[in-house]
Amino acid sequence: MLKLDVVASPAPAAQGSVQNAATGQVIHFEVEAPPARETLPRRNLLQHMKFSVMRWFNRRLNEREFQRRKVCLRSFPEMLCIDPTNVCQLKCPLCATGTGSAREKKGMLKQPMLEKVLQQLGPYLYQVHFYNWGEPLLNPKLPDLIRYVKTNYPAKVYFSTNLNYLPEKLADRILLSGVDEITCAIDTPVTTEIRVWRFG
Repeated sequence: MLKLDVVASPAPAAQGSVQNAATGQVIHFEVEAPPARETLPRRNLLQHMKFSVMRWFNRRLNEREFQRRKVCLRSFPEMLCIDPTNVCQLKCPLCATGTGSAREKKGMLKQPMLEKVLQQLGPYLYQVHFYNWGEPLLNPKLPDLIRYVKTNYPAKVYFSTNLNYLPEKLADRILLSGVDEITCAIDTPVTTEIRVWRFG
């Protein structure tokens, strides 16, 4: 269960909340406690095999359509980039979210929406990227979203984070979600460093 309460306030963020440095908005949230014994997701192997064959044929079709310069495609995309949230607590000068120029309503991706998207695209995907214009770790349901993909589809899952918000319980659940790769973008006054962790 995720409860959001967006408040335009310059006050410091309280525990269980994050503050957008650009807009001053404070976002409060509550999270259900994770299961006591959470393990790596158990994959549906038969379904994964079926989808692997489907995406192989889809890739061949995609290549033929590309070679023939087709405008109307019958093939499906091989990669999905979907944002777990469009909220971020940093004020990066080159980011529309950080500068506050992005005016879209703030929110969190919920599993029913992800399921709806994957019903159409999931069988053909090689990669699912859980990041774009927000900080993925601010969505406390991120481990559940990753776990859903890894349980039901053979795609690899990636996300990128600024690593400024990582409670211990969330870190444990992320590691057990089945995620394939985490990219950490670390910005300092001296240099910008990208560190990548690969799993499996």
